[in-house]
Amino acid sequence: MLAHLVRMGDQALSLSLPVVTEMTDAISLNYKRVLSTTDVTGLRATIYRFEYFRLLRYESYLINRSKSSIVVSEIDKQYLVTNAEVSDSKISVFSNGVGLNSLKYCYQPDGKTILFIGNMFSLQNFDAALWFAKKVLPLLNQDENHYIFRVLGKIRDSDRSVLSKIANVEVTGLVDSVPLASVGAVVAVCPIRIGAGIQNKVLEYFALGIPCCLTRFGFEGIIPEFEDFVMLCDTPDEYADAIQSIISDTKLAQKMSLEARKLVERHYSWDAQLSGVERLFQKKSC
Repeated sequence: MLAHLVRMGDQALSLSLPVVTEMTDAISLNYKRVLSTTDVTGLRATIYRFEYFRLLRYESYLINRSKSSIVVSEIDKQYLVTNAEVSDSKISVFSNGVGLNSLKYCYQPDGKTILFIGNMFSLQNFDAALWFAKKVLPLLNQDENHYIFRVLGKIRDSDRSVLSKIANVEVTGLVDSVPLASVGAVVAVCPIRIGAGIQNKVLEYFALGIPCCLTRFGFEGIIPEFEDFVMLCDTPDEYADAIQSIISDTKLAQKMSLEARKLVERHYSWDAQLSGVERLFQKKSC
């Protein structure tokens, strides 16, 4: 049996069948980073700290009870092996993938739009978008460049209000077509400061062919071959410099665009990723 995410663990284990648990991320690692990276304080910090230890204990229990568990990055695996005290052999790594047929190459830069894709109900995504809008966008627009920061994805009305009040921020909410809503973007960003696993938005940027600037957390789990065709940035100044270098150098932007699409086709199609999962499932279910 395949249990999808840790929330299904108890239900699957109760059936007395061989279980492969698809965890995706080490959720406890995400919680740990919330406490160490963001400005979460007071009661909220207390709750995150309490839940962090509970999650880590439960992840350890679930991994040890399952035939095998799956995470999407080696970083998540090594974190769990070290902190949850589980055997290396109990965890397999298979990345996320992207639907290349639905995410068509669409790089048509307008020279001014900076794209962010994400479910804004997620703390890590809202934190990233707000940080970029407050810390990076003003640096880019200090010479009256009028760059637009377009935020794509489901969002609460209250959070939409917060972001929309910042100059040059465009909040779309949910859209019918991500490729169509992404047309015009000259650069895509992933300023994630917390989180775990692989950022699906980065794979989507690669598939769409939009050159991207991302933090080290945003690049986690991506194969090293991609590093030659992204800009790694962690500070506002680094982001501003990287974005301006892409915008000012059309040859560089085009190379980043085309090579990223080629690499994602080679390494991150769903067919490539799921074939390994199927083999693991067949082996562990015997």
